[in-house]
Amino acid sequence: LKKMQSQSKLTGEGLASLAKKAAGVVAAYAGFNQVKAFMSDCVVGVLELERANERLGTLMKNVKGTTQAQVDDIIKYGDALELVTTVEGDATVAGASQLATFQLQSSTIKALLPSLQNLAVGTYGVNVSQEQMIQTGNLMGKVMTGSVSALTRYGVTLSEAQKKTLKEGNETERAAMLVEVLKQNFGGLAEAMANTPEGKIVQIKNAWGDMQEVIGGKLYPVVTTFFGYVA
Repeated sequence: LKKMQSQSKLTGEGLASLAKKAAGVVAAYAGFNQVKAFMSDCVVGVLELERANERLGTLMKNVKGTTQAQVDDIIKYGDALELVTTVEGDATVAGASQLATFQLQSSTIKALLPSLQNLAVGTYGVNVSQEQMIQTGNLMGKVMTGSVSALTRYGVTLSEAQKKTLKEGNETERAAMLVEVLKQNFGGLAEAMANTPEGKIVQIKNAWGDMQEVIGGKLYPVVTTFFGYVA
């Protein structure tokens, strides 16, 4: 870069000299494109992560008394679950943020996250996106507000006693009952799928994505300037 930048400042003679090195320029351009593509993936990854975290923080804090420490605890729990399932931490955070739209306490959201992952994996398979986790979170949030019939389309059957608790219990009771109901149908599925050959591949992909997010966080302050120069 320094060499090309120096030469580009020369007059026509210098530019003509640079043109004679076309093969080197083409090779350099190809190299730039590879670096740019990798850096782009890194920055996109960190932007998706920040978007999920910001959404979670904003929506959780709509519940009076919610602290940043509680938001951070949910984020850390999502990262911890990623190590034993195939669901990326930012996807779990996205699902948690949707649960937060139902005005749930942070402790309730945290208690529901393993069940959220199990239901999402049971519905969509091992590759669960942020959007799919949001949809699953929306489903569970509806059940938490008494719409128990929302689960029937997923093959979940409930007894009258379970329905009554989900409709009339306090928040803690409803969350415990929802966890119990989903455990009967999808219990341990997210972890079990992580131990399959397909699941192991997804976990490797997720780990690679985590590394890119770290790199993206370091690159973000300078990447715009770099891309501008390459362009």
